[in-house]
Amino acid sequence: MRRRRKDRAGALPLALLLILAALAFGLASASASADEAADGGGDGGESGVYSIACNLPPAVVKNVSLSAEIPKGLVYKSESLSISGAADLASALVTSSGPADGSGAVALAIFFPEVNNSLDADILIQFVAVVADIPENADGAVLADLPVRLSFDDGLGGEESSFSGSIPGVCVVEPALGVNKRVVGPSADGKGLVYEVAVFHTSSSTSAAYDVLLADLLPAGASVSGFVTVAGPAWKSAVVSTGPTVSFDCVDLAWTAASPVLVRYEAASFASDESGSSGPAAAGGTLAWTSASGPVEEERSYLLEYALEPYASLELSIEADVSGVTVGDLVTYVYRLRNSGFANLTDLAVVDAFLGPIPLDKTALAPGEAALGTAERAVVSDDFPGPLVANATASGQAEGGAGVAASAALELPFFENHLSIVKRADKKSAERGELVNYTITIANGAVDSPVSPTDLVVEDVFSRPVEIVAVSPKPVSDHPHLVWAFKELKAGDREEIKITIRVPDEQDFAFDSAQAVTGTGFVSLRNEYSTAYEPFPLRNCASVTYTHGAEKNTRKLTSCASVAIRGGAGTSLSTKEHGSGTYASGEVVAVRTENRSISFEKDLSAAAGETTLGLYRGRTVTYSSPWSSSAVGRNRVTGASITEAYRRSSSIDRESRLLLDKNESAISFEAEFDGTATFGFVRMPDNSSFRATPLYEAREDYSGSFRVVERVDEYGSGVKSERAASGTGIVAVDKRVGETQRSFEHGSGTYEADELIETYTSYIAKNIYVSYEPLGPGSSLWKEGIASKKPGISLLSEEYSQIAELEKDSIARGLNELETTAAFSGTARYRVLYSNRTRDPGANASAAPCAAGGACGPCAPCSDGTANGTADASCDAKAFRHRPEIDIDEIYSGDYRVERRVMISGASKYDHPHLNVTKSLVGIKSEELDWDYGEAHLPGEVKTRRVADYTIRIENDGSRALAPILVRDLFPPGATFIDSSLRPTASAAGSANWTLTHLAIGGVAEISLRLDVTRFAGEEMTNRVEVCGGYGDNWVCAGNYTSLQRRWLACCPQDEITVVKTARIDPENPLVVLYTVVVENTAAATRAATVTDYLPQGMALLASSLPVASQEDGVVVWVLPSMAPGEKVTIEFSALAPGLGRYTNVVEVEASSVDGPGVEPLHVASVVQVGSPEECGPAGCGIWQPPAWDFQRIGYVPDPLGCEIFAGEEGLPEV
Repeated sequence: MRRRRKDRAGALPLALLLILAALAFGLASASASADEAADGGGDGGESGVYSIACNLPPAVVKNVSLSAEIPKGLVYKSESLSISGAADLASALVTSSGPADGSGAVALAIFFPEVNNSLDADILIQFVAVVADIPENADGAVLADLPVRLSFDDGLGGEESSFSGSIPGVCVVEPALGVNKRVVGPSADGKGLVYEVAVFHTSSSTSAAYDVLLADLLPAGASVSGFVTVAGPAWKSAVVSTGPTVSFDCVDLAWTAASPVLVRYEAASFASDESGSSGPAAAGGTLAWTSASGPVEEERSYLLEYALEPYASLELSIEADVSGVTVGDLVTYVYRLRNSGFANLTDLAVVDAFLGPIPLDKTALAPGEAALGTAERAVVSDDFPGPLVANATASGQAEGGAGVAASAALELPFFENHLSIVKRADKKSAERGELVNYTITIANGAVDSPVSPTDLVVEDVFSRPVEIVAVSPKPVSDHPHLVWAFKELKAGDREEIKITIRVPDEQDFAFDSAQAVTGTGFVSLRNEYSTAYEPFPLRNCASVTYTHGAEKNTRKLTSCASVAIRGGAGTSLSTKEHGSGTYASGEVVAVRTENRSISFEKDLSAAAGETTLGLYRGRTVTYSSPWSSSAVGRNRVTGASITEAYRRSSSIDRESRLLLDKNESAISFEAEFDGTATFGFVRMPDNSSFRATPLYEAREDYSGSFRVVERVDEYGSGVKSERAASGTGIVAVDKRVGETQRSFEHGSGTYEADELIETYTSYIAKNIYVSYEPLGPGSSLWKEGIASKKPGISLLSEEYSQIAELEKDSIARGLNELETTAAFSGTARYRVLYSNRTRDPGANASAAPCAAGGACGPCAPCSDGTANGTADASCDAKAFRHRPEIDIDEIYSGDYRVERRVMISGASKYDHPHLNVTKSLVGIKSEELDWDYGEAHLPGEVKTRRVADYTIRIENDGSRALAPILVRDLFPPGATFIDSSLRPTASAAGSANWTLTHLAIGGVAEISLRLDVTRFAGEEMTNRVEVCGGYGDNWVCAGNYTSLQRRWLACCPQDEITVVKTARIDPENPLVVLYTVVVENTAAATRAATVTDYLPQGMALLASSLPVASQEDGVVVWVLPSMAPGEKVTIEFSALAPGLGRYTNVVEVEASSVDGPGVEPLHVASVVQVGSPEECGPAGCGIWQPPAWDFQRIGYVPDPLGCEIFAGEEGLPEV
């Protein structure tokens, strides 16, 4: 072990430095002292010279007393004490008390009755202390300071002078060596092997190693046959029966893994394994070293055992899809590379002497694995008469950096009768269940030959079973393989065979497991579950056997084609558990490959304890291990990852549920534990790369005693997280929603938190209480924060640091609203930035660093290490191209209570609460489905469904923020729910419901929805949506629908929808017209309708009895998403006329059928006279009007398209 001085620069006032020690770390020699001073540390058993300079007045002083306390971990060497200057050791009274082995502190007292310091020589006291070899002196341990106190007086009863200070403590570090042994290659005579052993300091080592002894072991039956060479410091070697040994007095830090000490020797032979195959046995050796040079009582010894690095070997072979060639053929070569050794191989490459580099499906191989590569070569006339030769070499890297190589060659002869067979596939890769078309061509390439090949038999063989869909021509046999027969193939003739197959689907399976275990003892378990489909090559070979026309002997030609069958993304779950003590566990697991689902339920209660088990022959084994339990889920379909892990725990009481399938990932758990725990959840964007920013990323780390209740689930494009945690210990929590939101806290002490996050609406609600307590290593004051931002537009953030106590409630409703109530002791910072100008993505790409922490920029971290900029005002502001219109930066340090609410809202379109809802049909497409297990179907039959994609868009264009938002979608008859971008809160036959947390003013939310409409058989496919938003105790509602007609409508169907419109003058204001529109569904079917009123030019809407869907340029729209059979809806509204005159107003009702025949749009007009023509002269009535010629003002003149305007029995009423 070595020691390092702790950094205490500026920790004490200048006056005290007069008596502080100048500590020289090192051995007794001057040169060693210089080395150690630079290193700043010391080994176990290494001596350090402590020097204390006593600066006394230049006079005779009396009763000089110096006391020091040598801390635990150091061994005081009393014989090393020396005193020089104005006094010596003989004139001092020295006492010391305390353990001599470093297990406790030692008190050192030195007293001088009188010191004559007239010559100002002062006193220098020095002694040696050695780092003790005790368990507490582990690597990284920091020893306590060495306090010193000096006092003296003038001996005349005057005031005593005293000074005190301390020598900074030291940090213990230790040497750490590593070893790597490998076989370099064969010996010079080829009868043995050359072994190489590398010794080096690992990256964690910060001290030289002493008395290093390397004892290498030979394989059984081997002996050293060659010399031993060493590249390293001064060494000694010897060869014993077990192998060579090499010793070094010192291996300093210069010998690293990049430049190790190397020992190399030759062994005459090596052992054979049980199978009889020769190979280097797994012989290793030992490496021993100490922390101090020479025999030192307090030094620490180390021993490392190592093994032989696996032997590396590589094999290469070449195959062709034909056994012979003719000019004009296209030959496909298959290069097979196999790891025939015992080491992992990387950076594999194959190079063909003629074709160049060959692409491989793998560039890294574990022992026994193989890689494949293919290439094609056209046979030209220059290749004749052959043979056609392929030469290739392979290379790679083994573990440890050693290179491996191999080579191979293949010769193909030329056929004299020019017969060839070629098999081709129409695609290089395919999915399971996909069709693949093959073509086999057998051709006689001879131009003019008196003889021809006869009795041709063609056989087609697949590497695994497939479904044959179509074959042409018909084979003579189809079991076990397809076989065709041809009598003769004359010169210039050819035969073509076409085969269509379906790639076999992976057999779906269901797995269920339930178990309960209780007892006392040791437990170790590991379980893996997966629903992913692995890729595989589908190899198909066609061969033709025939009789050679001239030689009358039988020959055979072969051609092969390979199609890579792609794997299927799935889900996986890994669970691990181990520990000793009392244990009770219940577990239920269900795996279904059909929908890629894995469900896992776990109930665990475990308490750590020592367990002794009896063995045969009176022996026992004792286990003492804290508990660890973990579950890690991966959903590669949706891009989610889940981690729940408990480690080094004295007790765990846990109930967990985890679900993974192709549509969602969810975990919920309730746990109480004493130990450490990590919870994580990551959701990546669809079709993203590994560098993409996660849609949601959360990590929670706890160390101490805690209770945590949490549920996180992702569905569609949304993630919802609910958490309640409480306990005492060390906590670090960090959660991010894309690049727009962040919530975090970390510190030590008392912790209570409740949190809700919904990414779909950017909603975060957080209630937290923390109180600082020092709890050992890793303790820190609390830091907490929350932030929301729109890059380049707005930022709302708050951060609390150096917190001793904090109680806070925060709610972030979207990215533009943050409400907080907080009481804290510490420092708080609040930031608000807003700019409505366009952001320049490159505005800050080359900006100067905003702080010591790092450069500013759209993607650069700020000085607090976050991308949200919650602690760096300059970095926040520089993320905007222009100076922000709003820039608030407030800092409070002390004890405060704060209540604040910040909201940045868009402009409202209406002066009252209002929702604008639109529903659109994106499209309808056909999807292929897998057949259910055992479902009857014809060969080649495809199972499909029709899928309709809908989008619901909800906009808050009113004057109030709304919360919550309730959404209900009504499906077309026969349609069924498939999925949506947000998890429904409820789903039933014919409808689905969602609940959104809020919608700010100007806020927009979209929900994508997919329905199976295969069974819809009506005339109009109408999908309706109803939305309500709350504000206080009130609600505002809106709706809409979309309709797709399946056939043309007949003109003017009767008795389906009736519309009556009336108009009258308001008796209190003659310029206000009161309109009434009555829409009645007289059919025996449910309808959805849009009512559009076209106000005459200049008229303005004043009020309406029903919520208006939209109002713009005199066009007022109401949406009636659901009208039951016989239902009558009345709309009353008022409008202000611009002046006197005759006003014609038209209303249009466009209805769609939900479960009945279609309806054509209807138009109804009403005419009203405001005032009389006689009331105004040619100049009008106070405002300009046309002369009193009784002109009409018409809002809309519809084209009836051959249909009359229907206004009920009364016709067109006139007032």
